[in-house]
Amino acid sequence: QRGSALIVAHHVTASVDEVSFTPVPADAVPPVITNVLTEVSATSAYITFDTDEPARASVSFGRSSSYDSLAMSDTLLRLTHGIPIVGLTPNTNYHFSIVVTDNAGNGIATADAMFTTLAPAAPTSLVTDEFNSTALHPRWAPVDPLGDATFATPDSVLTIALPGVISHELWVDGYHAPHVYQTANNTDVQIDVKWNSPITGTSTEYRTQGIVAEQDATNMIRFDYSSTALGTYMFAASFNNGFTRNKITIFVYSPANGATGTQPLYLRVIREGHLWSQWYSTDGTSWNLASRIRHPLALAGVSLFASNAGPNAPAFTSIVDYFRVNGQTTDVTETPAIPLAYRLEQNYPNPFNPSTTIRYGIPHAGRVTLSVYTVLGQHLADLINEEQKPGFYSVRFDGSRLASGVYFYRLKAGDFLATRQLLLLK
Repeated sequence: QRGSALIVAHHVTASVDEVSFTPVPADAVPPVITNVLTEVSATSAYITFDTDEPARASVSFGRSSSYDSLAMSDTLLRLTHGIPIVGLTPNTNYHFSIVVTDNAGNGIATADAMFTTLAPAAPTSLVTDEFNSTALHPRWAPVDPLGDATFATPDSVLTIALPGVISHELWVDGYHAPHVYQTANNTDVQIDVKWNSPITGTSTEYRTQGIVAEQDATNMIRFDYSSTALGTYMFAASFNNGFTRNKITIFVYSPANGATGTQPLYLRVIREGHLWSQWYSTDGTSWNLASRIRHPLALAGVSLFASNAGPNAPAFTSIVDYFRVNGQTTDVTETPAIPLAYRLEQNYPNPFNPSTTIRYGIPHAGRVTLSVYTVLGQHLADLINEEQKPGFYSVRFDGSRLASGVYFYRLKAGDFLATRQLLLLK
C-alpha cells in the first residue's frame, strides 16, 4: 500500500530516492523603473512610473539635488505607481529622485530629474459663510431632490433636516441628498467646514454629512463623515459620468477620530491641481489625513450635503456652523475694504510643505509685526516688521529649511496680539 510523506528542504540541495530539490537563488536584482511622467500644478506634482516587479516606492525632492524632503511613501507592492507631492511654491524648480524597493529588499534610485511648478493659481470665487444671517445668502442655492427636506439658518448655523423612512443618498441611485450649492471657478482651494451635529448609526440606519466638489450633474467627488454600526467613518468617492457601481471609485472608508456621537466635527478638503486631500479633526486644530487622491475635475461648484439611508432610514438634521475658504473667517455678508477689527486668519494650506500663506487685517495704521516661533517659544523669523496702512494683507511663509513639526505665528499690531498654530509636514 502506497503511503504519503512530507519532505522539507530549506536553502539546501537534497535528494530522496529519485526526487531531488535545488534551492531557488535569492533575488538580488533591484526593480527596473520605466515610463516616468510628471504632472505639475502651481503647488503640487504627481509622479507616475512603472516597475518590472512589485515594489514599494517613494520620491525624494527639494530645491536642490540634496533632496531635503520626502513625498508620501507608498508601502504597498505595486507595478504601477503614483506619488503625490503637495504644498509646493509656484514658479519654482524642484529636483527629485524616485526610490523603489522590492519585497526582497533590493532597492534602486533614479538619477536626479527636475520639474517646474506653474504660476500661482487664480483666486477662488468661493466665499466664506459663517451663517450669521437670518436667511441663507443668495450665493447658496438650496437643492431638494425629493422635495421633503427643510433648510434653515437659526442661531448662526445652517440646518439641513431630512425626514425618516425614505433614503436621501448620493450613491448608486443618483444624487438624492439635499444640499446647498455655491458656484466656483476651476482653481485651487482649501475648504474647512464645522458641523455641530454628531454622526450616529446602526447596522440598518446610516447618516452622512459632507462636502461635494462638482463638475456637473454626473461628475463629482464626495468627502464626508459617515455612520456605521462600528462608529464614525471617513468616506470619499468619485462619480464619473453617472451613478452606477462601475462609475464609482471609492478612495477611503476608514474610522475617524472620536467615539460615535462626537461633536463638533471638522472636515477639510484641499484641491491642488488634480490632487485632492481630505482631513478630519474634532477640535479644528489637530488634523488627520484621511485620503490624498488624484482625480481630474473641472470644478464648477461646491455643495454641503446631508443624507440618510438604510431599510429604515433615520430622520437626521445636519447642523453646519461655518463654511470657510482658504482659512478666511470674513462672512459672505461682510465685504469691507478695511476690516472692522484686527484679525489673524488661519494659514493656508495647513498642513503645508514647504510654503503657506498667512492673511491678516488691520483697521488702523501703525507698526505691524508678524513673527514665527517654535513650540518652545524660540523666535525663528519676522515675516513683517513695518508700518502699515489699514487693510487686508497676506504674506508667504517658506518652511523649506525647517524640520517637520508644529510652529506658531504671532501678529502684534497696536494693542492687538494673536497667535495661531501651523503644521509643517514633509
